[in-house]
Amino acid sequence: MNSVQIQFLLALFGSNKDKKISLNEKDGSDQRSFSRTVFSKNAPEMERNFGLITILNNENLPYNDLLNKKAFLKNGNGKKFFELDNVSEFYQSLLGGISSLNDLMFEYGNDEDNIFDALYDYLTEENNVAVIERVSEQVKRY
Repeated sequence: MNSVQIQFLLALFGSNKDKKISLNEKDGSDQRSFSRTVFSKNAPEMERNFGLITILNNENLPYNDLLNKKAFLKNGNGKKFFELDNVSEFYQSLLGGISSLNDLMFEYGNDEDNIFDALYDYLTEENNVAVIERVSEQVKRY
C-alpha cells in the first residue's frame, strides 16, 4: 500500500468507529502537525479521499449542501488548509483510525502475523464489509 491508501484506510477506520480526534488536541508533543507532502504529490486522490470521508461522516446533511459546501472544498476562501471542513474531517478521522488500529493491535498483539489477523478480522467483519461496499459505491460515483 502507498501512503495515500494507508491514510485513507486509517481515516476509514476512524469514520467507521465514529471516532474523530481534534486536530487541536494535544498529543504529548509541543504541536500536532501533518506534512502536506503526500497531498502535494497526490492531490487528486487525496481530494477524493477528503470528500469521501466527509460524505461518510455527514450522511445526515442535505445532498447539495454536503457535496457543494463541505465535501469537496478547495483552499480558495482564505482559510488555512487544515481548517477546511473536508480536510479537517479527514485528518480527524485518520487520527481516530490510528487510535482504533492501536486498540485492535493491542487486542491481538503487535507481531506481524497478529496485526495481519487483526486487520483481516476487521475488514471481513459483516458491519465493516458494508461500510467498505458503501465507500466503493461512492468512489464509483465520483
